[in-house]
Amino acid sequence: MRTRIEHVLAKVETVKGVDASPVVGTDAVLVMQPNWKLEGLDLITREAEIGSGTLSGKKSIVGGFLKTVTFDVRLKGSGVAGTPPEHGALNRMCARAETIAAGVSVTYDPVSDDATQETGTIYYNHEGMRHILTGCVGTYTDNYETNNVIVRSYTMTGHTSAPTDTAFVAPTFDTTVPLVAKGVAFTVGGYSSTISSLSFDAGNTVSMPKDMSSDDGYGSLGITAFEAKGSFDPLMVTGAVNDFYGDFVGGAALLIDTGVIGTVAGNRLQRKFPAATYTDISPGDRDGSRTYELPFEAKDVSGDDFETEIWT
Repeated sequence: MRTRIEHVLAKVETVKGVDASPVVGTDAVLVMQPNWKLEGLDLITREAEIGSGTLSGKKSIVGGFLKTVTFDVRLKGSGVAGTPPEHGALNRMCARAETIAAGVSVTYDPVSDDATQETGTIYYNHEGMRHILTGCVGTYTDNYETNNVIVRSYTMTGHTSAPTDTAFVAPTFDTTVPLVAKGVAFTVGGYSSTISSLSFDAGNTVSMPKDMSSDDGYGSLGITAFEAKGSFDPLMVTGAVNDFYGDFVGGAALLIDTGVIGTVAGNRLQRKFPAATYTDISPGDRDGSRTYELPFEAKDVSGDDFETEIWT
């Protein structure tokens, strides 16, 4: 089986943990470097069992396990304002509520309430073999590098069963071009800062509670904590121009705003972190110019608003 003949389908579940049956025509997500691994494997070894007259133990027993899939997505809108992007279902599985303003925008915001957090089904298709994950939740990281496409890396975990032999069918993707990080009107605390990179880690804690009544020994998965953080690298300026150092020492809570990235309706992205606080500060270098390396934590101002993703 060839690594280039694979695809990922993702769909939010109506009932948590029940296969939503994603299809290639509407639920395919264009991904890079997909992979999978077992998660939470309980392998029972039997060295303690003695009496057979040999020094060798009995063969191990597989208890329960989940499965994790990982992949990268080059961020792009749907091409139609007010229509969710291909990765929208994955965002919703990462405890992000989707709000649609018809013909205008799609917004994703964190949600703490377990009752309104959503799960999803992911089909990961090799060339002729399909892995099905249900009840999926996850987390992600973002990477913005100047003159490069914006990349989001997802880590999604769900319940699973043995893969099945399934004929590969080429999916349908929208033709919207992924966004490049340039022309970005980045500001922090209202100051227009010159940066070359921005990273963000959603920091979702995936809860995998044991459940003896479940066939795989695990109950409903969920997100139980957010530890959102990121970093950026502004050019160093005097304190009179913008006091990065003083903001770090003083613990200032600052609005980080990327501004609108992109110029075509349906493919414009804006990210906001309303209460970013620096967690360290150190000098860096960019082609002979001094910079700051500024990691930050993203916290709420009011309710679940530590980050916002807006597509227009």
